[in-house]
Amino acid sequence: MGRTDPHEYRDCIITFFDILGFRSLLLSRPPKEIAESLSVFRKASGHNPFSTLRDHPPAATSETTRVEIVSDAIVRITPNAVDPVTNMSELFNELIVLKEIQIECLQRGLLLRGATTIGPMYVDPDPAGPVFGPGLVEAFEMESREVIYPRIAVHSDIVERHKNNADAALAASYDVDLDMVSLLLTKDGAGLNYIDYIRVIFHDQNWTSDEVFAFLGFHRDLIHQGLRVPFGSIRRKYTWLRDYHNKSIDEALASISINSIEAPASGLEDAPHPQLTIHKSPGTSPAARLSSELRPGKPAQPGSHRLHLHLREMAFVSGSPLD
Repeated sequence: MGRTDPHEYRDCIITFFDILGFRSLLLSRPPKEIAESLSVFRKASGHNPFSTLRDHPPAATSETTRVEIVSDAIVRITPNAVDPVTNMSELFNELIVLKEIQIECLQRGLLLRGATTIGPMYVDPDPAGPVFGPGLVEAFEMESREVIYPRIAVHSDIVERHKNNADAALAASYDVDLDMVSLLLTKDGAGLNYIDYIRVIFHDQNWTSDEVFAFLGFHRDLIHQGLRVPFGSIRRKYTWLRDYHNKSIDEALASISINSIEAPASGLEDAPHPQLTIHKSPGTSPAARLSSELRPGKPAQPGSHRLHLHLREMAFVSGSPLD
């Protein structure tokens, strides 16, 4: 395959971001802290959440991914290609990076709204040169018109093109690539795909069970704080985030296994508080490490019931634990 002329349009994956509440951020945080938060969007590559090979992250680098930041208007542009190292699609790599950006921003107390599209882009070889193209226009319009809530939406054209990609260079890992992209994305009731970062961390082999619980607790508290706003668009966004959080907990309870601990014969009230067993064996995700009998149709043991409740405490409806 010949080299692409850098002075022509090139097929790219484009994500346009908006930071919710940026105006209040300017008034409440020092410039240095804001600058450090914005640097997150320049993340060039991330670990593969489905591999323990931390030394072999996706091959996307600052030489291939262009990031433009003007206040809270942020654009990431990545050429649409096949990673020559992992033989996985650049879409898969970029979705992983976007998931990590979203989680890191949440941990900094920032809510993101973003739209990811695919289309022709001109990216000047000079880092100080211009970037433009129909793909960026589409990403901007999608973000402003369709992405109301704090999530990163992915255009359906990307998903369909990816499903129909029969490129010989991708053939060796094509089925795996499709499965991984499907795991990264969820479709809402209106048919809009978005990055399902909570589901991914349950399968991420680089997250321990303790880290998963810690993140869920932080996520819950962040939502609870946001819901203190009595009305308006801000509350609606946190309400959506609350519903996403609760839905993710429900799905986890229905699908993952939790370590079963037998309660003493004297009853549940005397049972020891169950602790997660953190296994460090390679190739296992938090979902696999949280092993239990809590599968649909099977009765829960008393001890595992307590751990079941512990996970349920991470979700709430209208500020209260799930009923």
